[in-house]
Amino acid sequence: MQHSPGSPLLTIGIPTWNRSAMLRSMILSVTHQAETDGVTDLIEIVVSDNDSTDDTQAMVKSIATPVPIRYSKNSENVGAIKNVLKTLSLAEGQHWMFYGDDDEMADGALLQILQLLNNHSDRSVFLFELPEAADLTAEETASQYFYRMGNAGRFVVKTGPAKKALNEMGEELFHTCWPQTQIAFCAMQANPISKPVRTSPLLATVSPHHHENTIYTGWYLWETNFNSLYKTAKNLKQTMGGNFFHAALSHIFSRPRLIFVLKHVYLHTTFFDTSGDIQKLKFETRLSINNKPLLHAVYFTLFWFASIMPKPLKKILFYTLLHIVYPLKAGKILEEIKTKRIQISDLRERIKHNKAIKMYESSAF
Repeated sequence: MQHSPGSPLLTIGIPTWNRSAMLRSMILSVTHQAETDGVTDLIEIVVSDNDSTDDTQAMVKSIATPVPIRYSKNSENVGAIKNVLKTLSLAEGQHWMFYGDDDEMADGALLQILQLLNNHSDRSVFLFELPEAADLTAEETASQYFYRMGNAGRFVVKTGPAKKALNEMGEELFHTCWPQTQIAFCAMQANPISKPVRTSPLLATVSPHHHENTIYTGWYLWETNFNSLYKTAKNLKQTMGGNFFHAALSHIFSRPRLIFVLKHVYLHTTFFDTSGDIQKLKFETRLSINNKPLLHAVYFTLFWFASIMPKPLKKILFYTLLHIVYPLKAGKILEEIKTKRIQISDLRERIKHNKAIKMYESSAF
């Protein structure tokens, strides 16, 4: 494979905080493939430690591998989003991607990723785990995959234009949980070719630990799947243009997606969320309705209703619809809900004593 002397083809960023055991598995999932495939000189790993209090630093330094691993520790916890972007600012590779510290690189993914980068060097962004290989415009990408763009382990962006976008953007970049999405689309805009995005069906990441250490809430699902996406589209409107903005909104407000997100927000506020979680959703959805065009405000209001509708009423509606729509699966679904409630209760108890478990709140971003 061709690459610039002294410059890796790919930087793999891993933001971390108090998860040394999981981080070790993540790093080894990369280094093992690099050593097996003989591509240790084509990659580097950048670990940004968000002021961990466990043995993260010692663990990273104990890993023996020819793959360059650069470790940086923040003097204080800067929040999850800024820590993700720290791995971009430290990247020396021609391309950058990031993984969560509780992810792992899928077996066989590294060589396939490097081959894609090498064979399509004129592209700015690569998207994985999609139905087919294709070249897309920025607008096509926004209309089909706006949500998928910023997900950990599922995209690669050219480092140069990504860093330029990071340096030129203001504080609004950090007011959403998708600044990496904004950066990736700006990198597309800087590319003179008409279709700067390459998609691929390859599986690049597996996440074996998410349900062991992460508590999702109705607010988090609304924020990440809807509100922050809308903010990101608005932030990009001036740079990318009105047609792009409408393409992104067509994805965010598409009927199947809207139904999917609403269903899960209502499910969480009915069975899994605490009263505090629901109050948070109520407050922030109410604020989000302000200063929106009428149609957009209607969409946001649907989520506000999830926070104000009494739980007993939502349960009656849920049980009724469940037995109408899924009469043969109703028993199994109810059993799954019961099991999940027990798991979440256990996680809430463990979070009091374990910093490695993430409770998604505004401060996390």
